[in-house]
Amino acid sequence: MLLASLSSSCIYPTGPIPWDRWRPTYPEHVKIPLAEKIGRIESHLRSRHLSPEGVLVYHRPDREFSPGEAGGYQNLADEAMWTGCLLAAFAFKYSITRTPADREAVLLVLKGLRLLHRVTGRSGLLARAIFPAALELPGEKPSQKWRSGAVPHSNYRYRGDVSKDQYFGVLFGYAVAATVLGIDAGSGDAELRELMAPEVAAIADHIWDNDLRIVDADGETTTFGNLRGFIAGVPIGPNADLCLGWQLLAARLNGAERFGRHYRSLLGRGYHEATACNKFQFLGLTNHNNDNMAMLGLYSLIALESDAGVKAVYQKSLRRLWGWVRHEGNLFFNLVDAARAGEAPPEQLRRDMAETFLLFPVDLRVRAVDLKGHPLVQPSCFRGRKGALRNQTALPLHLRSLSSFIWKSSPYALEADLDAKGDETYSGMDYLLVYWLARYHGLLPEAQSNR
Repeated sequence: MLLASLSSSCIYPTGPIPWDRWRPTYPEHVKIPLAEKIGRIESHLRSRHLSPEGVLVYHRPDREFSPGEAGGYQNLADEAMWTGCLLAAFAFKYSITRTPADREAVLLVLKGLRLLHRVTGRSGLLARAIFPAALELPGEKPSQKWRSGAVPHSNYRYRGDVSKDQYFGVLFGYAVAATVLGIDAGSGDAELRELMAPEVAAIADHIWDNDLRIVDADGETTTFGNLRGFIAGVPIGPNADLCLGWQLLAARLNGAERFGRHYRSLLGRGYHEATACNKFQFLGLTNHNNDNMAMLGLYSLIALESDAGVKAVYQKSLRRLWGWVRHEGNLFFNLVDAARAGEAPPEQLRRDMAETFLLFPVDLRVRAVDLKGHPLVQPSCFRGRKGALRNQTALPLHLRSLSSFIWKSSPYALEADLDAKGDETYSGMDYLLVYWLARYHGLLPEAQSNR
């Protein structure tokens, strides 16, 4: 665990968000009951960001989705990842409501994930995004590797060179659906299972048969397709999370002995211990998406694992990671820790969750953020990635810029989207996920739960 020790010694010194200092800046939307907010955001997502195929087009012009209209679909890089997270949100919701309408939402997104897999024509290879071939694709570049879909999906084009991010989001969605809806190889909703089990088996086999790599349609490893849990002897936690998770999930949903054998082989190589090494940071320079991928992977592993000893290793890895990001006011990270770490949430975590639930906006338009002259900002002498200006402590959510998934964005950034015109929106899937995750685990703040 040398890498974990080195990285922890280089963590940027910060502290908890000073909520009392920021409270006078709170916007009017904090008064909206959470039950009303979730309804408005889900309506926004369904009308503007969910394609007829069941794929989340997470960043679009601010208008209703029209499948045949130029500009309805967008040139995006992470549809598989965020569609997977949307599946998790809808599965959490359906596990609570058990309504036919919510089951249909789960079915639709499962069909979208199946298309994102099968459109490539290569077993286990996901597409980053899809686009109807008859429509014009805005902003296409050769480097994005858009390709024609394989038969019988040749009426689509898909974006190649898929990254590990996509596999994390899809793993998380399938793992949540399987565990919260009680689906495995021998029980549960058969229609839902048949939309998951073959896809999961194909992906698990693809990763294993290609020596823990993602191999593109051209036979080459994708740019970020090396998934080995140890590289040059150094443990890479997110990679270990991903390799373990797909084999464990495939064993649950398919029952084939090979998946259990592959999983045990990874345990024998120390992959479960490598899951402790998720955080890489030096004086504020870090990639918050690595933290997010690790949270998706560790939640999945802890939910799926039945062996108490191995589960305890994953829970220890989760606790270690949360210890490094605990001051960021990140609602998704806090909920994953509270739900799966096996320990009672500390007071700071509970307060951060309560405040952040209130602060998530209802208006999901992309907006410019420029806080350099804000009287309460305390600029840091250390810069973030690409020289970005940052605050000394994490900013409360209402002052941050929106993104495809706000929980993966830097909570310290003082500038973002400076050229935004307010004519585009994000989907709000990031709020749907945390709301229904919290409802499922009994972690929604009681004063606002309206349950």
